Amino acid sequence: MNALPTDHSFHQFSSEQFYTSVNRSLLDLLSFRPGQIVVDLGCGDGKVTRMLLDKADGFAVVAVDQSADRLKEAEANVASAISRVTFSCGSAENLSSVVPAKVDAVVFCNAIHMISDKARVITEISKVLKQGGLFAFNSAFFEGAIPPSSMNFYRRLMLKAVRMLKRDHHITHHRGVTAATREFLTPQGYADLLVANGFAVRQVDVIETQMPFSSVDAILTFEDFITGALPGVPITTASDVLKQAANESFAELGMPSLPRNWLQVVAEKI
Repeated sequence: MNALPTDHSFHQFSSEQFYTSVNRSLLDLLSFRPGQIVVDLGCGDGKVTRMLLDKADGFAVVAVDQSADRLKEAEANVASAISRVTFSCGSAENLSSVVPAKVDAVVFCNAIHMISDKARVITEISKVLKQGGLFAFNSAFFEGAIPPSSMNFYRRLMLKAVRMLKRDHHITHHRGVTAATREFLTPQGYADLLVANGFAVRQVDVIETQMPFSSVDAILTFEDFITGALPGVPITTASDVLKQAANESFAELGMPSLPRNWLQVVAEKI
């Protein structure tokens, strides 16, 4: 296993080629013209911002994130095209106050599942979009994200992790300890929510991808995933046992990769 990073941010997973590929798949559904403005909502360290800029010349990107530290990383990642990017610190729930001008598109990669009040965020996105503007998002956390072929892995992963906690760390993980609840919608649920908030749904795709072991290992360093899997357990300990359990589970099942469904949605403001 790789050494544990010094933090539990999304950086390690977002650096995986697998993650780049699934985001590029979403961006490939979009095209932009000179003079247009695109918002990269939840831009993080700027990797999606960089992919947007590489699609074509002549349009500008507004990179929005609620973390000032992540925005600094994003600036570094797009340094060669920084004249085309505006960086704004703010949350998705208050997007219209962060991006007061009308824009042509909003891209929201792998984060909408983290939003509690999804209707509010979709309303905020509608406020900043021009009529006919596009909202595109993806997610690997929705109802239906885990294919049946992956269920055995996840069951084995959790069983092993709980046993390791008790055996190696003398921690008994109780099922009654739960993480903060997040609502995972179905693809149709997202479509209905978009329609109810003034959008026409252009495209809804559920794509089965293959996550290599390195990507599974990387997501098990991310705090949100760790606390969702083993709430109440110290973060570093939980990450260690999950990574060890994943390693053993992959080996025992002889899996070259882990199937995972990704949702891709493109909607138009009407």
